Amino acid sequence: MNVRVSPTWLSQAWYGRQTFKTNPICSVANGQIKITVFRENAVGMRSMTTVAQHTGTGCFEIPNSMRAYIHHLQFAKDIVLKVSDQHIEIVAEQPSFAIQYRIDNVKHVEDVHIEPSNEDVALEIGTEDWFHICMTMPQKGILTFDCRAQKRMVTVKHSKNRWGAAIMAREKAPATASFRCRADVVRFCFKSIEQLPAFGTLIFMKCGVLKWQAGFTHVFLAPHE
Repeated sequence: MNVRVSPTWLSQAWYGRQTFKTNPICSVANGQIKITVFRENAVGMRSMTTVAQHTGTGCFEIPNSMRAYIHHLQFAKDIVLKVSDQHIEIVAEQPSFAIQYRIDNVKHVEDVHIEPSNEDVALEIGTEDWFHICMTMPQKGILTFDCRAQKRMVTVKHSKNRWGAAIMAREKAPATASFRCRADVVRFCFKSIEQLPAFGTLIFMKCGVLKWQAGFTHVFLAPHE
């Protein structure tokens, strides 16, 4: 499998050189490349997708060494990832020089997907306003997200009443829904994202997950038990 992609986009999609307990994964199929990053296994997950030229399809773990190396290739408009059963070759070509680097012991995995339901409760909210709210959330504690049937307001409250916020949706909620999650997980997933549509969709999923999507960016938060 070969895929051509911008190293700048890759770095943004996988949070630069930040390390994780669970490695991010890369999925390539249908003319697109998707990077999925996890907060402590599966309590929080963010995926970003972009159009890409590729031959072949597949999904593999992204080792820290690969992210660290591509951080040094930000000067290139695009690079080529050549993925085989055993290794990944990273190729950067410029008018007067070329660089090739190989990473061994690549681990192939299955892509992660959470199926929607007709019983999901979805509300459109302003993207910029939502990120302003997320930036001011406490780093610790539990947050509760609530919406009420036939009301436009979505509220977020901190477990110790230290903080709270509300945001107006474009339309009234079709049903009442609630979700609880760790504050640090929300703060982690909602950062370092640029050039998004003016409105995103906040979805209280029937399976218990809270999903947010805007354009080709999706965030999934697992409920706090």
